[in-house]
Amino acid sequence: MSIVPEARRESVLSGFATLLSTTRSDAPDHSFSTTKEPMLKKFLSDVNFEKENPLSEHICSFPSLCLKNNMSSFNDSKTKMTLLETAAFNLAFPIFADKDDIENAPGFLIENLSSSLHCLIEYRMKSSISALFKALGKNKETVALQKILTDECSSLSFTAIVTSFRTLPKIEAPDGALYLPLVLEATVDISFLGVIETISFSSPGTIFGNFNSKDYLLERVEILFDTVALLQVMMKDARHIVRKVIARATGIAFHSRANTHKLSKARIYRLHSCSSLKTEEY
Repeated sequence: MSIVPEARRESVLSGFATLLSTTRSDAPDHSFSTTKEPMLKKFLSDVNFEKENPLSEHICSFPSLCLKNNMSSFNDSKTKMTLLETAAFNLAFPIFADKDDIENAPGFLIENLSSSLHCLIEYRMKSSISALFKALGKNKETVALQKILTDECSSLSFTAIVTSFRTLPKIEAPDGALYLPLVLEATVDISFLGVIETISFSSPGTIFGNFNSKDYLLERVEILFDTVALLQVMMKDARHIVRKVIARATGIAFHSRANTHKLSKARIYRLHSCSSLKTEEY
């Protein structure tokens, strides 16, 4: 049996990871529809893989990056998980693909990552608004602010998203397998109240590849991420965005009432203080 050249293996695995990168934009000349990458299947071997392999019955597996997976069947009384543990587990839950559908992976990953981040921001926004007005109380001065923030919960949007999958120097492995450290990097433009805020975050991971000795292509590829770390950075960014939204909404509400019922300096201070109130979850 011939051995796949080392440089060839690294090139194939790194190239496969790079092709998972993609971009979405709501600009007129771009489509927000699912992105496909037909070139991905060219990195997969035509030789049948071993169906009895206990790792999987598919060539490819990667994390769903989706917060809303239904994992109730795994969360019984003996393995009760916290909400944060369940969220990280949902993000890591594997999705499988083969040569006929691997082209959908980039669009699937960016769609789920976008949906999960939006979900975290929405949850944080609602809980922060509730905590804010519980602290301030409802009165004539805060009605305008409350309306702005409530409306913004449904109007906040992502105008552009870029994901990048970047490999690092190899990790030695036996049996002709190859492990490469992998970094997921994402940049998101978020539109709210007439402005755009850009956030960037990353998460470490690993990509594993097993190669066919005849065509030097992948018989098996698996991607894993530290979804606890990913969840933490997305939660941090969600808090950052919510603080920005509340601060801008406060300014808009204040200026709109400048000639009528002004917000007092004390209330302005309390609004900014309450914008960073911690909630129980996320």
